[in-house]
Amino acid sequence: QWEWNLGGAKSSWAEGGSVGSRLEQIKGKVMVEPREQQQFEEAKAEYVDAVKRGGCVLFAVYRGKMSEGVSFNDDNARCVICVGVPLPNSFSRSIKSKRCYNNEQRQYRGRMTLLTGADWYTQQAYRAIAQALGRCIRHGSDYGAVILMDLRHCDSGDQEVSREGVSRCHKSLPKWMRGAVRNLSA
Repeated sequence: QWEWNLGGAKSSWAEGGSVGSRLEQIKGKVMVEPREQQQFEEAKAEYVDAVKRGGCVLFAVYRGKMSEGVSFNDDNARCVICVGVPLPNSFSRSIKSKRCYNNEQRQYRGRMTLLTGADWYTQQAYRAIAQALGRCIRHGSDYGAVILMDLRHCDSGDQEVSREGVSRCHKSLPKWMRGAVRNLSA
């Protein structure tokens, strides 16, 4: 199974004049979410301390502890950058079964309130995105930037728009952000 190695990415970035070294110059510290549970609390405390001392960049993965289980309110997170769309493993037996179950229930039992298998599958990715985005903005007076880096979030202008004025590519995003999404070109 393919898995992006955050630690390996950070070590290759740290080589001379790269993105990683520039991030460290600007923010002071670059951290990677630990894989091991026993290292999690220590890494969280180290991150909060680094933020208090001037700043820190934290790389985390979708569905990980840092992207779902921690509240980074106020100055602990002013920006979240989500790269990609974290679709579940489509070859997993449980994913295949759930998709098939939903489709069969709709077709043979008339349970039209159930999502189609494809819609359920997409919803799982957007739940993980919503969790990650929610690390940054935790209450009504909190603020932060949210950056979605994937073409699948872009509205080319020719897509269907719902009655609420939301394009098809934004309909799965959290309601609080749908109307605020803006496309930026390079």
